Amino acid sequence: MRPIITLTTDWRKADFYVGTIKGALLCKCARAEIIDISHQISPFSVYEAGFILRNAFHYFPEGTIHIVGVNTEIKNARYIAAKYQGHYFISADNGIFSLLGEEDNLEAVQIDKWQRKSSFPELDIFTHVAAHLAEGNALQELGPRTESFGQVSALRPIFDEFSITGQVIYVDSFKNAITNITKSLFTKLVQQQKFEIRIQRNIFDISQIRASYADVPPGEVAALFNSLNLLEIAINGGNAEQLLGLEKNATVRVKFG
Repeated sequence: MRPIITLTTDWRKADFYVGTIKGALLCKCARAEIIDISHQISPFSVYEAGFILRNAFHYFPEGTIHIVGVNTEIKNARYIAAKYQGHYFISADNGIFSLLGEEDNLEAVQIDKWQRKSSFPELDIFTHVAAHLAEGNALQELGPRTESFGQVSALRPIFDEFSITGQVIYVDSFKNAITNITKSLFTKLVQQQKFEIRIQRNIFDISQIRASYADVPPGEVAALFNSLNLLEIAINGGNAEQLLGLEKNATVRVKFG
């Protein structure tokens, strides 16, 4: 099977960066299949990159190599290559590894085989590392093992016997607001009780979970658990971010009991 290399960046396709990296990768490993996960990460947002990558990488075959080109120009940057759940990840040590999952299960090295020569470490270092791994070479050949990583704190909901208070952690391209309230937490606490989902100073209350966006008429608000099993607030055919004020970090509260 051809080696697969994915790209997750905040570069935007209008710039030359994406094309440069793809060209360099193909020069170093002509057999590689290069797949874009996203180039629409908010600038420098490691948390957003971690959210997208954590929820996407499972769907690729084991052995896939994931390049993360987000916030790589940090002071005194270390560059890390890691193996996690059969996948390889290449990134600056900017907190991304703390968002992938269980750090204890990460096998990681600090890259010292190639050094940064410019303001473009993805080109100077990451393409070489990806080609090295794509050709079946060992992770351990890239540098010394490391067990410490930069940290980004994941946003977690707060709850008690009467409520769950969460936040919007991501707004997708359809302007649907995805929260950090999981289906398992909601089910465990709410059980069979009546509930209200309160949005932004309680202007909007929702008292029913829908199975799909189409379960409400066009222009109406719907709450549902998406494919990630996270509570999502949407407007059928509309813009929940704008019309409900549900920007990233906005509060969403579930009241029950």
